[in-house]
Amino acid sequence: MKNVNRRTAAAAVAATLLPFGTARAQSPAFPSRPISLVVAFPAGGATDVTARVLLPHLQKAWGQTVIVENLPGAGGSIGVQKMLNAAPDGHVLFLGTASDTALAPLAIQSARYKAESLRLLSYMGQSEFVIVARPGLAAVNSLDDLITHMRAASSTELSYASFGNGSIYHLIGEDLKNRSGGKLLHVPYRGMGPVVTDLIGNQVDLAFLPVAGQTVGLINSGRVKPIALTGPKRNPQLPQVATVDESRQMKGLHHTIWLGLFGPAGLPAEAAMKVNTAANDAIRTPEYLKFSAENGSSVPEPGLTLQQAAKFYADETEKLRRLATFIKLEAKE
Repeated sequence: MKNVNRRTAAAAVAATLLPFGTARAQSPAFPSRPISLVVAFPAGGATDVTARVLLPHLQKAWGQTVIVENLPGAGGSIGVQKMLNAAPDGHVLFLGTASDTALAPLAIQSARYKAESLRLLSYMGQSEFVIVARPGLAAVNSLDDLITHMRAASSTELSYASFGNGSIYHLIGEDLKNRSGGKLLHVPYRGMGPVVTDLIGNQVDLAFLPVAGQTVGLINSGRVKPIALTGPKRNPQLPQVATVDESRQMKGLHHTIWLGLFGPAGLPAEAAMKVNTAANDAIRTPEYLKFSAENGSSVPEPGLTLQQAAKFYADETEKLRRLATFIKLEAKE
């Protein structure tokens, strides 16, 4: 009888512990295997290159292989959905922008998530935009010139290119149009390549390009004409270009494109902290700082805590939603 009781007691203890053992098996400690870093842009693009600069630092911090997985398309939502469909344990992360995480669900019907489905784990840096004009637009050489032209009843309606309906580039154009009270025609494109081609070829009048990658070269070579920066101060990459706040007719048109490292909203606290710590350490390395400076991006010092990142992401999401509501943005396929 004693043996039976002992066996019964042992079975009861095992049954009690079973759920804990199962939960542990389902949510292994982070990191316990290679990490996939999803990028919603093709190989060779600015975000992809940034991911590859980060790789050696993240791999060293975590003691695991980190693999970049390029999944472009559908406004970044394909890449985001890849992460959200994976186990929420940190082994699939997403490197992207607010356009992918907050705007795509507002503009694309197939994006079956909300901004709140993701958690910003680290803020990796930002670049402001520069308003540029086609080289043949002789009447516009400054933001004041542009606003005067947009407001004049007798002037032709200028067109501006965006990287698609509902993109941050679309929202900036509509913000400028609203603040100025002038005329401006939106022309959506499928990416930066076609925009630059038509801008250089005088087929579209204006565009909003990030101060990163090829933008500085396009301006310095005279292939496009700079009008104003959307940041609060001049950029050392383009010291000759005035900010919007230096114009007489408009102040406060401040927009940036920022890069963040995201996980799912349900990521365990321990994994979130490990990602935040490793990413913040990585963006302070000489290699990353040099890379960012060469590409016109500014890096936060010393990096945002998880709490600061959460507030920043919530504020940015609210700002973009207000703009989307104002322009009556509707989700499309």
